[in-house]
Amino acid sequence: VSAVVCIVVLTILAATTSAAKGRYRESKTERPCLKRATRYVLDSENIKLLFPPVPHHWKTYNGGFNNRSLSPWIYKEDYDDNRYPRSIFKAECVSQHCLNSRGLQDLSLNTHLVRQDMIILKRKHEPDCKVTFHAEKMMVPVACVCVRPDVVTV
Repeated sequence: VSAVVCIVVLTILAATTSAAKGRYRESKTERPCLKRATRYVLDSENIKLLFPPVPHHWKTYNGGFNNRSLSPWIYKEDYDDNRYPRSIFKAECVSQHCLNSRGLQDLSLNTHLVRQDMIILKRKHEPDCKVTFHAEKMMVPVACVCVRPDVVTV
């Protein structure tokens, strides 16, 4: 019985040792990259808003500005794992022409996409397992407006 117990114990030790070697394999030239569980949180008290938030009573049962506009738009999510923020919602105009009061297209007016500069952080993985971020300016479409078409006179 004691021989069987010794064989079982040695088998378990050998299995855990080989599993540990496979998991934490190190080479002489490079160190394994360690994942950190650090999270950076922005304190909302230290952030100053440039524009006051939209009052809740401005929204109606018909939807937000994007649905009630004469040049309606939709939002599509742009996701990038190597960017902060990872998700950015970009506006896309629903049609090329504006809508009249009856909801029909008015061919004498065009929709135009409004863009806003946004500062984002792009993640860069360095060869020595360091992760760095650098700031970039990104043009983000935020809404659509109704405009008269450009007319060229000759």
